[in-house]
Parts: sequence; C-alpha cells; structure tokens
Amino acid sequence: LKYIYLNAGKINYVSNLFFFQKDILLILKKYLEKQDTYKCFEILKTFEKKLDIAFEKEFKNIIYIYLVITFERIEKGYVILKKNNSEFLKNTLYYKVIQKDIFKNNGVYMYEALHLSEYFLSGYNSENFYEDRFLIDSFICKLLSVLKDIKIRNLINNREFLEEVIEYLRAAIYRVKNNFILNSEIKLDEIENKIFIEILQYKIKMNTYLNEPLRDEEFMMISRIIYKHLIKQKKEKIKLKEVIQIIQKNSKNCYSDLIAKELLELYPNLIENDIDFKKQLGLLDIVTEKNIKFTRCVDIKELIDLSFNDLYDNSFIEVEFTESIHKMLEDKKYDYLDSENMIIFYGKELKYKKELGVSIFFNESVMKIDNKKIKYLILLSNVDEYNYLGVSRDLQKIIESVKFKELEKLNSEKDVMRKFEEVIQGGESGF
Repeated sequence: LKYIYLNAGKINYVSNLFFFQKDILLILKKYLEKQDTYKCFEILKTFEKKLDIAFEKEFKNIIYIYLVITFERIEKGYVILKKNNSEFLKNTLYYKVIQKDIFKNNGVYMYEALHLSEYFLSGYNSENFYEDRFLIDSFICKLLSVLKDIKIRNLINNREFLEEVIEYLRAAIYRVKNNFILNSEIKLDEIENKIFIEILQYKIKMNTYLNEPLRDEEFMMISRIIYKHLIKQKKEKIKLKEVIQIIQKNSKNCYSDLIAKELLELYPNLIENDIDFKKQLGLLDIVTEKNIKFTRCVDIKELIDLSFNDLYDNSFIEVEFTESIHKMLEDKKYDYLDSENMIIFYGKELKYKKELGVSIFFNESVMKIDNKKIKYLILLSNVDEYNYLGVSRDLQKIIESVKFKELEKLNSEKDVMRKFEEVIQGGESGF
C-alpha cells in the first residue's frame, strides 16, 4: 500500500521515494509482473456491477493485493479448509457471487469463497458506518474522559493511540452488527486486567453512545491497546529533535518534515517524538458567527446546498464535495441523525476537502427524511481524524448540555456563538 495504488484499471507505482525504498519497489514490480493482475481487476468490476455498489478506493487497493496473494497461494496448492461464521457468510450475496463467478461452484474452494466474502462484506460495510460516525466519535470522547477519571492522562492527546482506537472501534462495531465473536480466548496480564476492570465500571455509560453495545471482550481488547501505548511511552527512546538537528547541521538541503515522518515510520519504538505539533482543534477554532445561519427552507436539498455554499465560499471544500453529500442523502446514509431533529454530514470524499470547517443551520420549517423530522443541519469538512475528533467532542458537549431546540430560541447568531463558548469553555480544555 505504501508503494502501489490502483487507478483506471492499472497498477500505479509511487515515485517520490527515498533511495532505499526504490529497491523494494523493484522487487514489487518483478513480483506483480508474474501475476495475473488482469483477473483481479475483472473480479472487482464484476462485484461492483452485479451488486450495484461502488467500493472505496482504499478498499480496492487492499482487496486487490489480497486477491493477488490468494490466487498465487491456491496455485501453489495451499487452500483454506475452515472458516468461522461460515453459516452466516453462506447466506450473503457476496458468497454466492464469489462461488459462481470466481470459483465456478467448485466445492474445494468453499472456504476460500467464505474468506473472500467476509473481506468484501467488511469493505462495503465500512461505507455503512457513516450513519454511526458521530456516535463512534462520542464513544471515543467518553473513553478519553474515562481515562482521565482513572488517572491515565498521558494517552489522552496521544495521536497514535487515538488513531488505533478509532480503527479498532470501527472493526468492533462491524463484528457486533454481524454477530461475529473474536476467535481467540483473550487472556489479559495483571496490569491489562486492572485497566479492564476500571473501564468496565463505565461500560454502560460508554455503550449508550452506540446503537449496538460492545461486548466485554471488545473492552478487553481496548484495555490491551491502552496498556500497549502506556508501555510504549515508558521505553527509553532517541529524541527526534536531536536527530533532526544533526541532519540539519550536516546537510545543505534538508527537508525536516519529510525526514521526521520517515524516521517515525521506520523506528516508531526507538524514536520519541518531542517536536511540537499543532494542538488538536476544537469547535471554537473553526466556527464563527458567519458559519451559523437561521433559515426558512422547505426542502432538505435546498438546506444542504445553502450549507455547502457557506463552506465553499470560505474555501473549506471543493465544488465536487456537494455530489458526495447528495449521494449520501439519496442512499439514506447519514453521519448522525438523532431524535432532536438534527442531521450531521461529514462527507466521504476526503480529496474534496481543503480545510477543517463547519456550517450550522437552524431551520424554521420542519422537513422529513426517511420519515424522520429534520430542523437542524451541521455540515463538517473533516480533513483528518485527529482534529475532527476534537470538534466532535465539542459538538457532543453542546448536544448533551443545551440541545439545539434551546439554541434555536436565541434567534441570533451572536447569542448562539456566545452559548457555544460558554458550554465548551465551561469544561476543561482538551479531553
């Protein structure tokens, strides 16, 4: 994934690499030249056509690599002979298509088909997470608050930890939705178990943010992630700042940011990142009175277009961003839709977002989406998970503290902004 990506049915190789990476690229090229890459492209096209879906580009890159390796393994005589959750997977349309179109209904490859079914199912299911996106963010914010309560404060602003928890939680929710259970018996050591017991006291509160509660085993895995990052922080490491200073002192043209990124990727356990990065942004960093509007729209598309124009005029997004939102609306996929008549869209196409921005609309008329009433709209152009989590935290605080129907009564952008400041600044800064 670091060296190749797919585009228009072709393999593309990343060009801006360091000298030592170019050797790896040559190895990859020689390997892929021997594989039936056309066959893998055709499988992806078949799936999208037969199931009338469009996979995300990132997923296509991953599943393409997996397909290449799968067929090479089968040709060498190594065939998978078992699969958990097989009864569930056999009833999916993915399995039927894979068995018929890829393995020609050959029973020898039944378990291969089941494995591929789960991969394809999880790839498309990731798009369906978007209606839960704000709920996931809220769960994580609550988890960070719990860590503060149990005196684990040094992970609260650890970007690497936050990103791993976000990724883990998405997979965990997928398992819960499809009634999958983690295969291996989880055994925690003494400290991991202590963290688990502490977190378990808050399980009910954290689960209230999710449509389907996480099982204890998922909380055990989260406890293990917490412990892993605590240990990571304690290990003695090389100071990144010192390494960069040595490079700068001995180099005429030194691209410090690129070198720092590469060093951290290559030696994450050896180098301590002691370089100051920008603090995590919150709602007050991106919202002004200009981004808060009171309207009288009767159609949800009209309201969305007004909100889109607000972000576009402030150079937060590209014009194509609106197509992504209209498609989500058409497919009835929302980042968040609650009982208080509020709908939130983040949008899926990252390439059309230029900067983190928000547009908040209070609408006088009530509109209906999927038999649910809508009055309030939030459109957020998130450009990275770390910062939009901070914005989500503040939105969560406002939704829980004052409710949007109370804010609407203020009937003034200035008063709403003042209330935002009062609620957000009333608590501690950060998590």
